[in-house]
Amino acid sequence: MMDVWVAKVPGAGRMLRPKRQNNGTSSDYDSDDESFSSLQERRKGRSKLRRELNSFSPLVKDLCWKKAEVFDGRDPDRWRIDNGGNIVCRAFRGCQGPLCWEYDHIWPISKGGGKQLSNCQILQSRSNRRKGSDALAKENGKILAAFSDKSWHALDDQMLDAIELAAYGDIQRPNGSKTTRISRKGREHYELILAQLRKRQNELSRRRNSPFSCPIM
Repeated sequence: MMDVWVAKVPGAGRMLRPKRQNNGTSSDYDSDDESFSSLQERRKGRSKLRRELNSFSPLVKDLCWKKAEVFDGRDPDRWRIDNGGNIVCRAFRGCQGPLCWEYDHIWPISKGGGKQLSNCQILQSRSNRRKGSDALAKENGKILAAFSDKSWHALDDQMLDAIELAAYGDIQRPNGSKTTRISRKGREHYELILAQLRKRQNELSRRRNSPFSCPIM
C-alpha cells in the first residue's frame, strides 16, 4: 500500500504529495489505461446516442434554415438572420464566432419539446449556449439579442464577400449569379480569412479523432 502522508516544504507555502511507488508490474498500469480508454469510449458512445436521439431529421433541418428570416442582399441558401437578429452563415454551423450558429430546440427535449419543425430554430452559437434551457429566452427576441455576440456589426459588404468567398470558393447573389471578383480591400480580407480557415482546418485534421473538434471559425 502507498503511504498516505503529506509533507509541507518549509518556506514554500505549498503541499507536496509523494509519488506513488509501483510495487507491481507495468501490466498493472496497462490495465488501468485500458479501463480508462474503455470508459471514455462508452461515454462517447452514450453522448453520440443522445445527440442522435435529440437531433432533428435532415428534412427538418433544411426546412428550419429556410423558415429563418432572409438577409437582404445575400443569398438565402448561405445567409440568414436568426431569432435574435444576428447574421449567420450556413458554412459556419456548430462553431464559435459572430457568424456561427446551431439548430436549437425552442422548447427543450428535457421539458417535453419535440423534434418537429415547429420546435426548431436557427440561433447564433453564443446566444444558444448562453441562454441554456431558459424557456423565456426562447420566446423573446430581445432577450436572445442580449445573449448574442454583436461583433458582426463591424462586418461590411466587402468583408462579407471575402468571408463567403473563403468559405465557399465563390460569391452567390440572390438572383443566382456567382462571382469570384471582389474589391482590393475585400481581397485583403479574403487572404487573411483564408489563411485563418486553412490553419483551423489543419488543426482539426490533426485532432480528427478528438470528440472536441468543431468546424471552422
